Amino acid sequence: MRSGDLTLADATGLAELELDPPAALTALVPLAQMLPALTALTLTPEGVRRAGHGLDLGPADFGGGLVALASPGGAKPFRLLDAAGDLIGVAEPIGGSGLLHPAVVLV
Repeated sequence: MRSGDLTLADATGLAELELDPPAALTALVPLAQMLPALTALTLTPEGVRRAGHGLDLGPADFGGGLVALASPGGAKPFRLLDAAGDLIGVAEPIGGSGLLHPAVVLV
């Protein structure tokens, strides 16, 4: 059984976590490591603000300046990261517009 990229081998039982609370903290998977199959894009501070408000994102919203927002092989979603590498959300391309729309926002 699996959920995304994680399998039961990655899981820790509830009883084990209750007996050892520090183990619960070490068992947590940081959000920045989730969804590794999605291409990651780093947002500027203004891009983080725009994503947090659910606004469409363009090339100026990404830390590396202009980026190609079309994903190879179709309209695949992207992971959105802030400058520290923390997961901000997931965005999907909008048709052939060259823009991304935040579909899931975590901030």
